[in-house]
Amino acid sequence: MPKKIALKMKQSGISILKNRLKEMPLVKKSFDDDSDLYKVDSGSWALNLMLTNNINKAYPIGRVINAVGDFSTGKTLMACELVNAIWYIEHLQKNKKVKIYYDESEFAFDFGLARKFQMPIEQMHGIRERLPDWKKPKDEPPFTISRTVEDFYRNIKLITEEASKYDIILYIKDSLDSLQDAREIEHIKKKGIDKQDYGGGKAKVMSQMFRNCIEGINTSNILLFIVSQIRTNFGVVYGNKYNRAGGKALDHYASIIYWMKELNKIVHPQTKMIQGIEAEIHVTKNKTGERYNDLALNILHGYGVDNFGSAVNYLWDNKLLDISGNFVNWNNKKIYRTALIELAANDPATAQEIKKMWQYHWIQQIEKAKPNRPTKWGS
Repeated sequence: MPKKIALKMKQSGISILKNRLKEMPLVKKSFDDDSDLYKVDSGSWALNLMLTNNINKAYPIGRVINAVGDFSTGKTLMACELVNAIWYIEHLQKNKKVKIYYDESEFAFDFGLARKFQMPIEQMHGIRERLPDWKKPKDEPPFTISRTVEDFYRNIKLITEEASKYDIILYIKDSLDSLQDAREIEHIKKKGIDKQDYGGGKAKVMSQMFRNCIEGINTSNILLFIVSQIRTNFGVVYGNKYNRAGGKALDHYASIIYWMKELNKIVHPQTKMIQGIEAEIHVTKNKTGERYNDLALNILHGYGVDNFGSAVNYLWDNKLLDISGNFVNWNNKKIYRTALIELAANDPATAQEIKKMWQYHWIQQIEKAKPNRPTKWGS
């Protein structure tokens, strides 16, 4: 940005900034890193910004994504948001040929909630087979839910073989903790459930599985999204008190890993009923974008990720809006923060302006955080 424009914006404040936002492109091309990787929307503006600095895209095709967290922190919701992003944006809007696998071996999938989210249940292999009126199309090989690591590996290999027939194949494993391995099953048959097996079979098989299938994923159009639960490391005084099951293989082979935790409950101001949660996302690994960013996002029960609430809260908390006490000055009117959120949710023009403001200010923060030094190597 030219220095004169930057100086004018600094002097005139928020009012001129809002006018300038209308002339700004939504995304800067210079932040479009890894242009050889095709990236899709995660369904969350906050997560998109954290992973790519681009409010419209997050996950790279041909990579492994791992979402980790405790119960009811939004991990499965992020998987559902990704399903809808693939179906509604990539397939219906961009006319891409897609195939969706939802490998859910816990049998805890909420069909009622999925219908509220308008998820394409009839198109989700692994889920649609549970519909009472579903009939398998002729000449279609059945999809087997993976109950062991070996099943999971076989499913990935089969999906890799058909990858060339589609533009995008989304494979969601929810969750990794539900998988057994052949050693564990054989051990229980021989010695019973009360005899512990300390051989570390599952972790070893998981590592072997990724070594043998990661190349097929990375060189194809498959997006593998894995959900993991956290485990508590008892007795830990310093360092991370939590880990996830399955060993360290995912730490190495996943391109993106993020952890989710609940920060606060979202309470309705009038009824005082709990509407949802404010969740924090902590990115611990990102090989296709920015490294270690943290952000909070709002999740509303029965709705999903609240992009409008997340954006307004970020702009408000970072004093990027024209705030007077408990009000924000918006279009020459004083309104509450909650009123601005609802306005953005129901008015496309306001939503677009809020979205542009978040994108613009995020890029400014990234620019300020960069080391102001000449290039270390080369001219």
